Amino acid sequence: LRERFPSFEVGLFSSGVFEPIYSSGRRSRRQPSPRILHMSQDTAERFRATEPYVVISCLTPGALAARLRMSGFRRGVLRLNFHDVDRVTPRVRRIMGKPLVLFTATQARKIVAFVRLHMERAPDADPLALILCHCEAGISRSAAVAAALNEAIHGVAPPTRLFNRRVYRAVLKAWRAT
Repeated sequence: LRERFPSFEVGLFSSGVFEPIYSSGRRSRRQPSPRILHMSQDTAERFRATEPYVVISCLTPGALAARLRMSGFRRGVLRLNFHDVDRVTPRVRRIMGKPLVLFTATQARKIVAFVRLHMERAPDADPLALILCHCEAGISRSAAVAAALNEAIHGVAPPTRLFNRRVYRAVLKAWRAT
């Protein structure tokens, strides 16, 4: 996998689950580029940072917020609530059985503003090193946010598209519009 996609790495977290980590490996002197991780809520709650980071939390409306560890390295948390829905079809509406809260362009702009703010205001001596994205399972919403940010920041497209495409497209569009 690394031969075909040099920016794709695999990391082992305390849950024993392998999680993709997207990183181009490029870091400029002027504005360091943070690594971008995505993981499940359970893994995020056990995550121990050793470098400055921010968290983007994408949960289902009504879900309990992640109980993130207190850390002097954490620079901020952005909490968003929306259903993990790519496309709304009659079948999806029947399965959900309740009004859907879809990911919006406004939420995408919030993600972009949050990331840019923390990348720009990070002091030279202690730059933002990590963007941690999590959702309940860590495979769709957070993976989409991580993939879009990786493409926007590092210029590296993800090796697969097995994530929420609605979220991915909206975040990339918001990044390119600013």
